Amino acid sequence: LLIAILTSVTLMTTLAMGHRSHGPMPVAGSSALPAFRNPSLPLQERIDDLMSRLTLDEKISLVQDTTPAIPRLGIAAYNYGNEALHGVVRPGTATVFPQAIGLAATWDPDLVKKMADAISDEGRAKNNWYAGRVEIPYSGLLTFWAPVVNVAHDPRWGRTQETFGEDPYLTGRMGVAYVEGLQGGDAKYLKAIATPKAFVAYSQESNRFSANAVISEEQLHNYYLPPFRECVVEGHAESVMSAYNAVNGVPCTASRWLLTDVLRGVWGFKGYVVSDCGGVANLFHAFHDVKSEEQAAEAALDAGLDLECGHLFKAHLLPAVQQGLVSEQILNRAVANVLLGRFLIGEFDPAGQVTFSRIPESVNGSPQHVLLARQLARESIVLLKNGKVDGRPLLPLNAASVHSIAVVGPSAAVCRFGDYSGNPANPPVTPLAGIRTRAGARIAVMLIPWAGELSPIPSEYLTTEKGSQGLRGEYFDDDRLEGKPKEARVDQQVNFADWGDTTPVNTLFGPQYSVRWTGQLNPRVSGDYELGMKVDGEAHLYLDGEKFVEGFTGSPAKTVPLRAGRSYSVRLEYFHHKDPDRGIRLVWKPPEEGLEQVRQCDVVIAVLGLSTDIETESKDRTTLALPPEQQDFIQRLVQANPHVIVVLENGSAMAIDWLQEHVPAILESWYPGEEGGAALADVLFGDYNPAGRLPLTFYASDAQLPPINHYDITEGRTYMYLGQLPLYPFGYGLSYTKFRYENLQLSPKDTDATGIVRASVDVENVGPYDGDEVVQVYVHQEKSNDQLPHQQLKAFERIHLKSGERRTITLPLPVANWARWDVQKNAFIVNSDPYAVWVGTSSADIRLKEQVRVSNTETGDLWCPTHVSDSRTGQK
Repeated sequence: LLIAILTSVTLMTTLAMGHRSHGPMPVAGSSALPAFRNPSLPLQERIDDLMSRLTLDEKISLVQDTTPAIPRLGIAAYNYGNEALHGVVRPGTATVFPQAIGLAATWDPDLVKKMADAISDEGRAKNNWYAGRVEIPYSGLLTFWAPVVNVAHDPRWGRTQETFGEDPYLTGRMGVAYVEGLQGGDAKYLKAIATPKAFVAYSQESNRFSANAVISEEQLHNYYLPPFRECVVEGHAESVMSAYNAVNGVPCTASRWLLTDVLRGVWGFKGYVVSDCGGVANLFHAFHDVKSEEQAAEAALDAGLDLECGHLFKAHLLPAVQQGLVSEQILNRAVANVLLGRFLIGEFDPAGQVTFSRIPESVNGSPQHVLLARQLARESIVLLKNGKVDGRPLLPLNAASVHSIAVVGPSAAVCRFGDYSGNPANPPVTPLAGIRTRAGARIAVMLIPWAGELSPIPSEYLTTEKGSQGLRGEYFDDDRLEGKPKEARVDQQVNFADWGDTTPVNTLFGPQYSVRWTGQLNPRVSGDYELGMKVDGEAHLYLDGEKFVEGFTGSPAKTVPLRAGRSYSVRLEYFHHKDPDRGIRLVWKPPEEGLEQVRQCDVVIAVLGLSTDIETESKDRTTLALPPEQQDFIQRLVQANPHVIVVLENGSAMAIDWLQEHVPAILESWYPGEEGGAALADVLFGDYNPAGRLPLTFYASDAQLPPINHYDITEGRTYMYLGQLPLYPFGYGLSYTKFRYENLQLSPKDTDATGIVRASVDVENVGPYDGDEVVQVYVHQEKSNDQLPHQQLKAFERIHLKSGERRTITLPLPVANWARWDVQKNAFIVNSDPYAVWVGTSSADIRLKEQVRVSNTETGDLWCPTHVSDSRTGQK
């Protein structure tokens, strides 16, 4: 009872202070409005009024992720949990930006903030346009389950691609930028709600529903928690998602220490906590931590959970209340926290008063957002190697002297977006398409189709009846291909692997639909082709009018002889009945053409890497190595033509020592989004000087890593504790130009734990190209031991310098941010030993060093790297 009273008082006090600035707003006729509908009233009064009107059943309905309507109060249904990791996922189409790991490689939080701002613009625009017509679950356009701010302790984790890498400081800066951009800067309303996830130490897919992360108290505070802390304390995230796993034996979804003591008590979180999908039920079914579903509801709510993604509350929360397991006071707390978010997005206010209700649908996939996607993709590309060929670096390509290019590899003619990707509002640009456009008519660009496995058929082998490249797609609003299609368009490829809880076009509103693609298949080489589809759902493939293969969820395919120069009629029908139907890909495995053609080409560009068939949610990688068929292919390719540029598309670190030794040039482009092919061409031809930096260590081999379920990073994980030479270090990345560092100055050189050291350094572009440099500042404690990291990133800045330009860069280093958790003192402590400040271009390329002495280890408030004003309270 005391806890319930204190919780209620805390909530009332916080809201009375003003969760955001809420001044009087007279509304014509407002006296006739129920209090909760009156924008001129204080927010707490409005929440209290609505709470007083709700029945017990209605309260329970409001803490479920798919919230039904309450017609008697005029409250519409709301579906929580849309995704927006790198673009709005559902429904319909949106701009697809680079995957999160690529965003981290930009080391450019300002640009990531612009991207998140664009994403929430598109979410608001969709919300304004759809006006509640969407019937699919998890389609809320103002509440997004992103960003992922778990640190990737092991690069084999299948969801590393969704993270900002291995470093807590870099992850925190990117996470704050995303949260601030998504939620907007309005004084009264949130443009959308960000949900940093998954709290905390979620970092493996194997046994993820019942995994137990055993982590020392020091590492939990120093490594795993900080990015969440920054998103809450500095970014003011309105929501947080709890993780599936347990930490030291306690499931996160039922951890009062995490969800109440730390999140609310220490960090001051004022929003709502949502479970990962099925996380509450896992307390009973996976962890066996409770004896019934009702006890699972009790454990989660008592710990501090407010909203469930799943179905347990719907069936078992009312019995839990009736049995006295869950008090109505605890339920009221959860309902109030959830309603707070809905008030802040303006759901209960007149649309004309909500700033963002006027964002037009035209922003969705707008030219400005396409340019932003291209710039992010450019900035994410990391130049890993640029060796000399015939006496000069192979990159950038000289368009005047290159006459022929061969583009090869499994990702050459495919756009790979990564997990939690939406459907692009504009035609996506493959590496092949980007290179061809930039090369122009003077340079011959030849594609050699990938023959290593079933893969999407490239668009240049498909034509519509009118001769356009691709297939004609007709989209129907039922799952029977009946009536008139709601939309018809030309799809460059049928490569839609993640439709799931969404709709592929803007004109479909329900969870059931169907699509028919028609056109011609035009093989270039005669021989035996394996032809079929990869499908989740129901699909039928017809070849020359005859049914060729059909299936439900699988990879039905058959071998068929095809002749070069002949066109074959293709019809593919797909029926999306409901979730978990995921999507459809039209695939083939052509006969191998051999590598004779590449011998005569001036340059070969091999686009290799991974895909969501190898690394994804629910699937960890078993190795850091390239897939065997790609390793064999690249070795034969280099023998045929040594002028090879390898472009990697993947979501995590790879062990590519053979490539480093034998291939002249290597680019890492991650999963680069819809403009990835154009950005790649910009870099290849020198229109853009690459400056991406690795957000995680590229280990030399699997042997350098402990088992994935070992969470102790002192075992040799990350750049902070790796005792061996990596293949490429954290922060690494080359440029077409060179930079000189001089004159490192620290001020002051003697300070205390509450001080701020300012590090200034002169950086000069001494090379022939304009370009970006990422200035990185690391701190090293001089009197170190095995439990202390070798070094830690504490500041960075991406800058642009013209050739010959010199600039002084000054970066603030709050000493409090150097503190580490002391178990005995139960506090963060800055040791009084000397510290070294290292400045360089990567964790392994330190150019300058200076020393700072720290006295007085009393740290004060350490829950944020810098003391910033709270935009909601005006306090510090």
